Amino acid sequence: MTMQATAHNGLTRGTVCSAAEGKLVLAVDNTNYELYLDCQAPLTAGQRVRGKVVVRARKVWTVSAGGSFITPLAGKPLVVQGIVKAVQGKMLIVQAGTPMCVELPEERSAFDMKNGEPASGVMVNVTTSGAARFELADG
Repeated sequence: MTMQATAHNGLTRGTVCSAAEGKLVLAVDNTNYELYLDCQAPLTAGQRVRGKVVVRARKVWTVSAGGSFITPLAGKPLVVQGIVKAVQGKMLIVQAGTPMCVELPEERSAFDMKNGEPASGVMVNVTTSGAARFELADG
């Protein structure tokens, strides 16, 4: 994979449904998604936020067709599918209903590249490790 410059920042916007003890439920703007995320920032229910949703990939496929989505609709993101907006080192920014920052695995066996390498404009399907976090953006 090659490093690509990007204007796409990978930020998700939403409203905090609940936040306590390092956990966050985030209602993502303009979607029906309620993402269950780890978050260390001091947030309160009803607060509008902007930040990165980061998941760790367990398996990555390039796919030729399909839509953009996150599964499940409410819960920890387990599957993320969408168009790669940027490759930033060992991370993909994937537009999957909302921007998702996908940390790539080290093992080459975790990749199935039947439709080319993950690059800007390529659709990917990612099975996550089940862990996801929210990193609050500055400002």
